[in-house]
Amino acid sequence: GLCLRSEAQGALSQKFKQLRAGDSVQFLGPCGGLEYVANAVKHITLVASGVGITPCLQIVRAVTSDPDDRTRTRLLYYADTRADLLFKEELDRLAGKHAGKLSIFYSVGETDDTWQGAEGFIGKEALKANLPEQQETSQKIILSGGPQMILSSLQSLFSLDRRSEDVYIYGPFGAEQIRAVYGRNAKLGSHKVLAPATGVELR
Repeated sequence: GLCLRSEAQGALSQKFKQLRAGDSVQFLGPCGGLEYVANAVKHITLVASGVGITPCLQIVRAVTSDPDDRTRTRLLYYADTRADLLFKEELDRLAGKHAGKLSIFYSVGETDDTWQGAEGFIGKEALKANLPEQQETSQKIILSGGPQMILSSLQSLFSLDRRSEDVYIYGPFGAEQIRAVYGRNAKLGSHKVLAPATGVELR
């Protein structure tokens, strides 16, 4: 299905508000630079906030739907409120069914007495507790969310001595955001993924 979030000041949100039942909309995509290949890396850590969960969900679905995919996947997901945790029912079902492959860390900004997850933004300690060992070279850390979350996560990763080439950011300004934290000469990871069995670049 299609997941939409309306932003009060969003230009695209205003266009969608003008649509009526029966109107047609043409979409182009996917246009992302990251191509997921099963078993290309041993570990993937997904850090998402808000609607940034949508591209991460595609990876989660790909990993859990392939019985031959051995990629260990960790999802750290922040939302302002519990109700804003999109696709939580599906994510919980997949985590329960694929406990050896998928683990999920939830955090919300506003909680009540029934909430049993973490509170507040995903910070350095949450990342440190959920990331693979630093010496693990076969890993990818994928960030997907608003600019505040991206920069905060990058600063935490930098302070944890995580390699810039292991980080991928969804969105058009990922390289600039990495360089803003790691420095202008920071090494960037490739948008292309190497298939480990053949060593051939998949484009």
